[in-house]
Amino acid sequence: MSKQKGKSFYHQPKQGRQLDGSWKTEKGTHVKNMRQQYIADRLSGKLHGISDATRRADTSRIGQMMDWMQNTRGIQDWHHIGRDGRTDHIELYLEHLLRRASVKGERAAAGHQEGLNDRSLANHMSSIRRFAIREGIPLAEKNAEYGLHRNRSVDEEKPIQFTADWEERRTHYQNKLEGVSEATGACGQLGEAFGLRAKERSLSNTELRVEQVTTIEGTKTIYMLSVAGRSFVEQTREQLTSRHLYKASFDKRLVRLEPGNYLIVRAAKGGRVRAQEIHNQERRDALDRVIALCRQNEDTRITNGTPPTVFPYQSGDITDKGTVSKEFMKRVREELTDTYSNLGGTIKNQLHTNADRHWDTQKLYYTMQDGSDFRTNPEMMAYWEATHDKSIFRFSKDDISEERGHSNGRKVCHYSADPLNRF
Repeated sequence: MSKQKGKSFYHQPKQGRQLDGSWKTEKGTHVKNMRQQYIADRLSGKLHGISDATRRADTSRIGQMMDWMQNTRGIQDWHHIGRDGRTDHIELYLEHLLRRASVKGERAAAGHQEGLNDRSLANHMSSIRRFAIREGIPLAEKNAEYGLHRNRSVDEEKPIQFTADWEERRTHYQNKLEGVSEATGACGQLGEAFGLRAKERSLSNTELRVEQVTTIEGTKTIYMLSVAGRSFVEQTREQLTSRHLYKASFDKRLVRLEPGNYLIVRAAKGGRVRAQEIHNQERRDALDRVIALCRQNEDTRITNGTPPTVFPYQSGDITDKGTVSKEFMKRVREELTDTYSNLGGTIKNQLHTNADRHWDTQKLYYTMQDGSDFRTNPEMMAYWEATHDKSIFRFSKDDISEERGHSNGRKVCHYSADPLNRF
């Protein structure tokens, strides 16, 4: 590189803004601005360790912060933002966000910069706090310490209030899915029975059996795993939580499981694998159908042990090396999502995939120990009014939260109201 403004190439900064006006990343590549520098350094590839949705949100929100830092504070390298534990740059940006919130009504109505509501501010804070934790910048744990007070009674998302004819309309919609293909219909049935996200339906085909046996040494828990309809194979707790299977984060969910049969939910948000109990015939039938299709789709061309899926392989899906192409599952997920949309599954008519999650959660809330519905049992309703004995219900607040893949029990109120004051 030629000299610029009397400085040689050797005076170029190792990272950040260069003399030619570009920004240099940690990998040595050059990008156009500090926003792209941070994305390349922390939010690209597998460096981020967060779900795709969270990564996209962080890319947008932290990108806005980088633009503001560059344009108003003159920072030329994002590494300088929290250098030596400084928090002043981030605190100034938080003040900027709060000012945007304060002008939400008047200025936004006048055509100025769009304001922020409490929930948007909280989302910005989540992204900023993840940035601060990664870079060792000390931020307060509570948003209130920065003047952000979220009114959850107003801002909390409400559970879906299903119409009286929803089950009939969902059956009609399921018939449409059946008309597309056998695999699409099976995914729709599985999604309704277990309350799965769209992405989870295409890969969730593994059954976990938990048994307890009495030995001389005491009670022992045995785990048996059947992948895509293949024979059950005993697995140790260490094997199930290894990086080759469900990773260490699955251990917290594994220890909660009581003896029974469970569906292992794959492709979950943030890679957080979970187990959902097969506690009724509806769930059993849905999983058995998926397993039967997986058995049909076994392909001898696959030599690396990859299990089949509910969707059959097409030409080009299996490589010359005997492996499944990376594009296969991506195509399947995209086609599945597009199908739901094209067949008229929308938020307005309560037939989008997330409606199945709400419906199943509201069923779990009323499920009793024997699997029956509390709302159809007058005798148990009278017993509850007299005793408020919570033990008659099969699923606690934490159980329902785990079924939905959340570690925070407060999330349950997003899917189901609490008319019985159980929680």
